[in-house]
Amino acid sequence: MNNNVNSKKNDAILIIIMLIIVIAGIVGFTFLVTKGFKNFEIFIQTTINNNKVYSKNFEEKFESITIDSASAYIEVKESDSNNYMLIIYDKDNQNLNIENDNSRLLINLKTENCKGFCFKRVLPKIELYVPKNYSGNMTINNKYGDIKISELPNINLSVKMNFGDITVAKGNKADIYNEYGDITISGIVNELSIKADCGTINVSETNVVKASNALGDIKIEKINKQFNLKNNCGDIKIGEINILDNSNIEDDLGSITIDKTNDIYIDAKTNLGDVKINNNNENSSIKLSITNHMGDITVNN
Repeated sequence: MNNNVNSKKNDAILIIIMLIIVIAGIVGFTFLVTKGFKNFEIFIQTTINNNKVYSKNFEEKFESITIDSASAYIEVKESDSNNYMLIIYDKDNQNLNIENDNSRLLINLKTENCKGFCFKRVLPKIELYVPKNYSGNMTINNKYGDIKISELPNINLSVKMNFGDITVAKGNKADIYNEYGDITISGIVNELSIKADCGTINVSETNVVKASNALGDIKIEKINKQFNLKNNCGDIKIGEINILDNSNIEDDLGSITIDKTNDIYIDAKTNLGDVKINNNNENSSIKLSITNHMGDITVNN
């Protein structure tokens, strides 16, 4: 009798594992068909150009900054003064266009994209220094190459990337979309809106966040007010929440884990998996809804 029970249990586990593999394969193939193949570029070796072709200081007080690049390594740093400084590294400055109308700075860098396999690619570098108290808008569009934003606590960011990693140290608001690559918020950003097609989302701390991921984990250390998280294939892990408004988590395939919560009501359900909640206040006016289609839900509050 026990052998039959164990055999059936093993069969069930095997079926679940096979379903997970099939679903992950379908999600990955769908991503390649809809996203990857239309911009198919694989670089065997990528280096960053160190040939300085442009350098200029700006004394204007910009309200908005736009960086538009086909492929570049982009780094936005804190300035030592109240001025702005722009440095471009490339083979020449023929593909560079700078527009400045006192309140708006536009940086446009066009480069030739390869298609298919590229055995060696030297990326241009855009290095922009911004005053730490800058409270304007910054828009960055980049098809290929990493983007790094230093600690600018008042900045309002809009970033769109096709292939590459995005790192933001600190900011006021950030709207980020990445097709393929990791997104990391290493410091505090007050309001976040993140969408990823394939990659890991890592957030240190935020007050309000709306994040969705098609393929990859979502990891957030601390949320202070409200959030809405959606994942198609990947785990969702939150260290601590202290929410003031109703919030929501939904995952199609992956585990959901929260280490610490404030005194709230947690409505959790999964179609396939276990639900474990240590403390739950059904009388609380604040509700956290958790839905998982295939995976465990664990709240260690």
